[in-house]
Amino acid sequence: MSSPSEAVVRLPGLEPGRVAPPPPPLRSNRRARGQAAFVSLSPTDPVLIVGGAVRLRARLLFSDLSGLDVTEDAVWASSAPEVVSVEASPGARGRLVAVSPGVAKLFATAGGKVGSTTVTVLEG
Repeated sequence: MSSPSEAVVRLPGLEPGRVAPPPPPLRSNRRARGQAAFVSLSPTDPVLIVGGAVRLRARLLFSDLSGLDVTEDAVWASSAPEVVSVEASPGARGRLVAVSPGVAKLFATAGGKVGSTTVTVLEG
């Protein structure tokens, strides 16, 4: 029997002590949406010191104002790999490494759209 401060709630069809299974995991949000509008990169216009690194995120934004993280699916490129290189291996896509002082444009392509940001590398 429960104490006066405890309430016991019995639901039809549930056995005492039996826990309902967890809900199924949410499916990936890679479903049909509005038309792809553009790719947004963040952080925007990063500044690095030679030898430094940062991981950029790419987000594909749609005409219905929804978005989808496409960091791992995007094709990444640097306009000046001698200034900043971009990692292309799975699990590390979008990771930039500052190689030498200068300025480079970084591009991410996904869903037929291209996003870009300017990366500045300073001497350490």
